Amino acid sequence: MFDYVLDYECHSGYYPRPKDDPKCGVDGKWSSRPECYKHCKEPPPYDPNYARTILNGKAPYTESSSYTFECYKYPGLSFKSKGGGYINNCQTDGKWTDRIGCCFLCCRYSGDYDCS
Repeated sequence: MFDYVLDYECHSGYYPRPKDDPKCGVDGKWSSRPECYKHCKEPPPYDPNYARTILNGKAPYTESSSYTFECYKYPGLSFKSKGGGYINNCQTDGKWTDRIGCCFLCCRYSGDYDCS
């Protein structure tokens, strides 16, 4: 009975953590108790005229997945990120962290960009 391994699976759209299947120890207790966490959906799209999304990893997205976005640069124009941060992480509740900024236009003024 010892070293018995429990094959643990989650419903579709969920994944188990820890990944290792629980084993029954000599003390009669399981080595771990997996929990099921929700996969994140595809990251929200950005306007392709202003930015692109860069994914770290492939679907299905788990808590180790993240994405960043990058504002495009055009000659004489610049787009900068506003608000939040650049890195968005998949959380165990199946939602991405809410650090989505937006790209806004900066105009060139005396050699510098004025983004006020």
